[in-house]
Parts: sequence; structure tokens; C-alpha cells
Amino acid sequence: MKGPAIDTASLRAEPGPHPRTTTPPGAQRALTERLHTVLAGLWLLDGLLQLQPYMFTKNFAAQTIAVTAQGNPGWVAHPITWAAGLIQNHAIAANTAFAAIQLALGVGIAYRPTRRIALACSVAWAGSVWLFGEGLGGLLTGSANPLTGAPGSALLYALAAILLWPTDQRGAFPAAGALGARAARIIWSVLWIGLAGLSLLPANRAPGAFVVAMTGGMMSDGEPHWYTSMQDHVSKLTLGHDLAIAITLAVLLALIAASLWAPRPRLVRAGLIAAAAIGGVYWVFGQAFGMPFMGMATDPNSGPLLALLAVCFWPAPNATDTLPEGTAA
Repeated sequence: MKGPAIDTASLRAEPGPHPRTTTPPGAQRALTERLHTVLAGLWLLDGLLQLQPYMFTKNFAAQTIAVTAQGNPGWVAHPITWAAGLIQNHAIAANTAFAAIQLALGVGIAYRPTRRIALACSVAWAGSVWLFGEGLGGLLTGSANPLTGAPGSALLYALAAILLWPTDQRGAFPAAGALGARAARIIWSVLWIGLAGLSLLPANRAPGAFVVAMTGGMMSDGEPHWYTSMQDHVSKLTLGHDLAIAITLAVLLALIAASLWAPRPRLVRAGLIAAAAIGGVYWVFGQAFGMPFMGMATDPNSGPLLALLAVCFWPAPNATDTLPEGTAA
């Protein structure tokens, strides 16, 4: 029995439901693989930094962890104080465990068969570090400053793990694979709008705020002379202009938040480049490269992670979903 004729030409011409990207799968996979490698390298770096002699002393708990309780509400401060006391009483064992965990996370993310479980564990570990080691990035203290690392590098580690979750789906950019483009863009926008809001906190736009942020937290006897001289010179240029700089920064950060929704890939790329550049400025002028010169750094701080997240959103070549849904080309 002969069935009805089928117009095969029309079937070939009919597009599938909203194709996610026309990028060659190898190119997209290669970029995502490099991003996983960078994330793994950052965790390995954290583990190596945790092996510095200072970390095995009681001062690590007293001077690095306990101080993050200051200014936080009791429900945040009390767990931090408890954890600091526990670590102080078992400094060597605790720090050995911290270093081993972070090194294991780095190796696990780098090794493809263990990547999923390592990324899941990294989210859990980063969450505990964000609470007990960073005091939620100081977000509840009224003085959290993106220039010096807010909202906390641990939170950014967790976001990177979620956005780079391994998947067979190919999106318009690496971070769109598991969550989809819209959800990933929302995460990006919330992050950068949050940074813009923090930049406008009274403590961050008060007279002398930038001088304090750029030089007040440094131990000049541990930093190289060339760096402290540069910081002194640049920070003095901000005197009398704190409010204007804070407003300008907030506007720029808000534009970066909106950039992924732009109707042109060129505008999207410009926003991502600006985001990476802002991360670099924060890293150099506010975070002292993560302060590695004094032997007390636990991670490279937020600057490199902001740059990594920017690359996670880099539009794939010839991606059909590079533009937000419903936006005209």
C-alpha cells in the first residue's frame, strides 16, 4: 500500500527548532576545554599557596579568617569565629587538609573522567570558603568593595564551575551549554549589576575611599618598592574625585551587565573585553596581584576570575544564538 507523497525538498529546507549554534563542535569544545584547564590551574595555585609556611601557623586563623567576622551580623560572625578557633587549635592538620582539597579539585577538574564530580565538589568547597573564610565577601558589612575583591573570589569559583558544567549541548558561548543562553546571561547581569551597586556604597564613594582601598590594606614592608610607589602615585590622583570615579565605575559596570543583551555580537565582545579589563584593573590596583609577595595569599583574588568569566561568555563564531532571543540582527 502506497502512502501519501512527502515533499522531501521542503523538509530539507525547514529549519530545526531554534538551532543553538552553527559553530563547529570542535572549536567550541576546544575553548571550553581550555577554560576548564584554566579553572583547574587556579585551584592548583590555591592549593600551592595554602602550603606557604604562614598557613601552618595559628596566625592564619587569627589574622586571615577571624577578621572576616568583623562587621557581619551574628549569624555570619559566629560560625566564622567558631571555625577560626577550631583551625587555630589544629593549624597544621587543618591547613594540610585545605591544601590537599584544593590540589585535588585542580587535578580532578583537569582530568576529564573526574571533571563532573570535581566541579560539584568545588561548588560545595567554594561555598564553605565563602562563608567561613570570606565572610560572604563582606556583602553584609556595608563596606564590600569590588576593587578589593568583593563579592569574594570563592563565589566566583562556584559560578565558574556552574557555568562550565560539562554538557553535550553547544550554546552561543561556553557558559550557555548547561544552563542555556538566557539563564547564563541573567547570572552575568546580576553579578555585574551587583558590582555596580557595591561601587556606590557610601564607604566606597566617601572622600579618600580609593586611597584607603588601594593602599590602606597593604603591608608596605612586604610589597616590592616599585609596586608601593606606583600605588601611592595612582591613589593620590583619585583624591577629591572619589564620588565621580565611583559613579563612572558604576555606570561602566552596569553597561557591562547589559552588554550580553546587546543586538550586535560586536557590542557583546566589547562588553566582555571591558569586563576583563576591569578585572585586570581591580587585580593590579586594588588587590595587589592577590598579595603574593607577603606569603599570606590564599588565592589570586577576584580579578583573574572576572576575566575567566568574561571568556566563558565569548560569542562563538557564526553562532545563530549569539543574539538574545527576540532580538533583531
